[in-house]
Amino acid sequence: MIEVLHSTDPVVISFADSLLDDAGIDHIIADQSISVIDGSLGVIPTRILVAPDRHDDARQLLADAGV
Repeated sequence: MIEVLHSTDPVVISFADSLLDDAGIDHIIADQSISVIDGSLGVIPTRILVAPDRHDDARQLLADAGV
């Protein structure tokens, strides 16, 4: 899996998640629950990971959407 996005903003992560779902690009959201450990300070970014063969498609989709 390759990271295509990381952010501490849950709205950005949610938007990217929806875009990838709608495009049929399988992905994993990593580190989403880590805020429990860091005290909900939002200093550890959530990452979105995709398979290497869909990396270019995912990056282009997110770039086209302004993410």
